[in-house]
Amino acid sequence: MATTSHKKPKITRGQFVALIAIIAFIAIAIIYSIVTVISRNGKIATQVKFAPYNATITLNDAKIRNNSTAYLLPGKYHLKVSSNHFTDYEEDITISEDNNYIMGVLAASDEQGEDYINKHKIQFTTVEGFVGRVLNEQGEKFQKQYPVVAFLPINNAMYSITYTRETPESEPIITLFANDPEYLDIAAFRLQNFDGVEVETLQINFRDTDFSTDFSTSTESDARKAAMELVEADSRFSFSSAEELDDDYALVKLSSRNLYNQEIEHYRILLKKSNDGWKVTGQPQPLLTTKNNPDTPLEILKSANQK
Repeated sequence: MATTSHKKPKITRGQFVALIAIIAFIAIAIIYSIVTVISRNGKIATQVKFAPYNATITLNDAKIRNNSTAYLLPGKYHLKVSSNHFTDYEEDITISEDNNYIMGVLAASDEQGEDYINKHKIQFTTVEGFVGRVLNEQGEKFQKQYPVVAFLPINNAMYSITYTRETPESEPIITLFANDPEYLDIAAFRLQNFDGVEVETLQINFRDTDFSTDFSTSTESDARKAAMELVEADSRFSFSSAEELDDDYALVKLSSRNLYNQEIEHYRILLKKSNDGWKVTGQPQPLLTTKNNPDTPLEILKSANQK
């Protein structure tokens, strides 16, 4: 019987070299991917886009590429942007998950800069479009997180209610101002009745109004007597009423004189039971908040503001 022998195909030198090259390429790609993942760990993908695109951008004096994505650690940076024939731009910025853009347009400083803008309009219109979209997204996100800003600012002859924020992602600081305490009370009532706004959680500043007092602790067991004793320490206020909200807290209402020398009741303080007496939890204000009374239950503050 005849038999047939099968020879194993030989790998040519060219095929061997090609195989080694493919293996090496795959190994390098895997190593590169691992190094990239490790180097970006904990960093935030940040869109960098400043017109003109040839502008030099530095963060804390370290250069980053323009018109690209930079991977940055969250935190504060000093941004500098410069280009010949354009005005330099500097700003302190904070990079975070909610603020991961470095974008803007430099202003021309001479005719050559104006010339450049005319010849490269698409760079500037593209960046302006990006900035507009980012601002809209941030505004929508900010309003969703802090619904009160949708109602502000309010400015009229009696009072104003405005807000500021220290950084793009920080909580708004609501500022109330009125020339007369009676109008301040009206402003506070309006703020309290905005739909969907939990006024007790807001950070509220009453402009040009100092509520700091030396109110401390009273050994009186009766909340009314304790309040009257404590209020005597500050001649700006007069005791108006006291009401126990539960076994541990009591609401005290204070009055002061308006521009017409009339007594108007519009300030509140909370007393909390302390041993056999009562202690004040915060400073007098038209509205009680968690910022002014940090250790007070939210439901107690809500109950006090409704009275």
